[in-house]
Amino acid sequence: MSADVDPLRSACLSVDLSGLRVLVVDDHVDTLDMMRVALEMCGAAVVVSNSAREGLQAVVRYGPDIVLSDLAMPQEDGFWLVDQVRSLQGGATGELPVIAVTAHARRYGYDEILRAGFDGLIRKPVDPVSLCDDVRGFVGRG
Repeated sequence: MSADVDPLRSACLSVDLSGLRVLVVDDHVDTLDMMRVALEMCGAAVVVSNSAREGLQAVVRYGPDIVLSDLAMPQEDGFWLVDQVRSLQGGATGELPVIAVTAHARRYGYDEILRAGFDGLIRKPVDPVSLCDDVRGFVGRG
């Protein structure tokens, strides 16, 4: 590991996500890898999917405690995914936190994201040092 990981390693000492099952859905492999590594360093068990359709299958099979989903993906996007997840829950929101992850926060307003069924927003580029802290807050551990 490079010296760039040291701040992340230090941050993870103060953010314990052990026992937390996280699903990360993004069509960019680099983003998936970075988020997976950061969350695993904080103790989370992480499953990654590179499409919304694959992510929906992982929700059903894996039963995550939280889903982090990119909004802009080819074919089905993050809005499709959150709609499908909420349909599985009978339309209820908040049972499974689903967090939008996007570089297009200006294109999609925060209110639009919440109305679509998401529970929050993480802006790209994702800061790996604050990612674990953000996830901890979304699941009510902090």
